[in-house]
Amino acid sequence: MFKKLITTTAEDYREIVYFTNFRRKKHTIPVMIISGAVGVILLLLGIFGIIPIFIGIPAFVICLGVTLFFPISTAVTVKNGIRRGKVLINAKRTVEYDTMNLKIYGGRTDTDINALWHTIFAVYETQRSFLIYVTYEKAFCLCKSQLTADEVLKVRQYFVKKLGERYFGINAKL
Repeated sequence: MFKKLITTTAEDYREIVYFTNFRRKKHTIPVMIISGAVGVILLLLGIFGIIPIFIGIPAFVICLGVTLFFPISTAVTVKNGIRRGKVLINAKRTVEYDTMNLKIYGGRTDTDINALWHTIFAVYETQRSFLIYVTYEKAFCLCKSQLTADEVLKVRQYFVKKLGERYFGINAKL
């Protein structure tokens, strides 16, 4: 029904990792904000003498570390994933689907996807791509820039039809 040869880029991989860590995992940003706020409060309490400064400063440093952990670890994950070949950069892959299943193949055989529609975890549409999650963690990026406007519309409509509540559009609340 649909078949398209696409190229997997480093930006595709980066988008999947950042989306997974900061949009799908809903706790990440609130934890960062709360940790940063608690750290600043403890530092100020130490500076103003309400708690001992030797408690306020280390507590601030720990909270700062928790706040910075998520963006730093995500950036390292992307860098290491690209460097260690977790994703084949500029690999030609074929995305194909019909009424029964979705197939993504080419590049490396250990990353091929052949999934029945009811087994696909979810599809998230962003401004730039369709992020196809075959499992909670394993995803593939179908970049819209490699599709025509008509193909983007057809793919969107088909994903909505086949996935129902497991399809999350651009404006969907996550």
